[in-house]
Amino acid sequence: MTVEDILQEAERREKEVCALRKLWSVSVGKHIPSVVQVNTWLALHSFDAVVEGVRIAGKKFQMMDGDMTADHLVRFTSSVMNTRKASRTGKAA
Repeated sequence: MTVEDILQEAERREKEVCALRKLWSVSVGKHIPSVVQVNTWLALHSFDAVVEGVRIAGKKFQMMDGDMTADHLVRFTSSVMNTRKASRTGKAA
């Protein structure tokens, strides 16, 4: 792996993190997860899976009239991604 490869990979990840945090701000509207949290999700799941998790969390947040803490939102979003991943791989979450 070259220096250029690493820089391109880092730039791609920064763009993904920025896009996901922006999606969160329009889907949920508050309690935007930290850069570290989004990077953790991306280390464990594909970009598309994280997008799906954020969108579902946004729907849940709206259905609950915004009555979810930041911690609850992060845990719920993680649970969505883990459950979907387990169903795709056929393993229990």
